[in-house]
Amino acid sequence: MNLESNFAEGFAEAVRQRCGDVSCGTLWWVEESLWSENLPQEYRPKFPGHPGLSIWQFVRRTNLDALPMLLGSRRRGEHVAVVAVDISPKYPPGTLTHFGEFGPVSMELREFADELAPATKPQSQDLNLDAWFSRPRVSKNRYKSRLDATEFAKLQTWMRQEGLWK
Repeated sequence: MNLESNFAEGFAEAVRQRCGDVSCGTLWWVEESLWSENLPQEYRPKFPGHPGLSIWQFVRRTNLDALPMLLGSRRRGEHVAVVAVDISPKYPPGTLTHFGEFGPVSMELREFADELAPATKPQSQDLNLDAWFSRPRVSKNRYKSRLDATEFAKLQTWMRQEGLWK
């Protein structure tokens, strides 16, 4: 194994320890305040939060300041990357969630929480630890944690068309 492979494996493991699985196709709940900070001004929040879909892929020399995500909504917008079904128990079976009206949006790693992953404190004196460990505004979707195989295949197709698939 070469030095770059060792770094890649260590880096991906550090991300998993801090946030859990954030790989492409994982589903999250994102507070409206965070969407509002990162979306165009025409975005008008109406709910406490909206689903998010990670489109992050680890590639060599990736700097993980932020993870790209797509906003999800039950309302179909003009631009749709992928449609997921049954992502929340709050809605009747068969409810569709459309991802891709805006985005991708970069969400800072410090915003992510995964109750199953132990939080690890960064060891750098250059970091603002209060900001790093402020209350996370992105949490794992425990009802449906990732797209199913058919939904993921559609996401891959869209990402290739958009030049986002690595």
